[in-house]
Amino acid sequence: MGAVILARVMDSNIDIVLVEVSELTACINQLNDSNEYEKYDHIFITDLPVRPDAIQTLNSNPSFNQKIIHFDHHTSELKDNIPPYLGVIPEKDGKKHRELSYYMITS
Repeated sequence: MGAVILARVMDSNIDIVLVEVSELTACINQLNDSNEYEKYDHIFITDLPVRPDAIQTLNSNPSFNQKIIHFDHHTSELKDNIPPYLGVIPEKDGKKHRELSYYMITS
């Protein structure tokens, strides 16, 4: 929820969609199938792991995946071939989890 609060502080004129991990793939597929992603300059995904089925959708559409900015501290389910648009940082400078959220914002 911290990402929502920070987003609203920075810009009150943004769209926010709150989804559970289990809903993220369906949300990505809906944005892709409807071409709704085209109206956004950037699409931020925070604190959610992007699962392989969602990655498959994103990889099939470069004009969509180039808009993705992903911040997460959970270790990816993917061990190899992690796409460059995924920002998974489970640990940095000995800091983990919530400490990392602050690190990513201030770095």
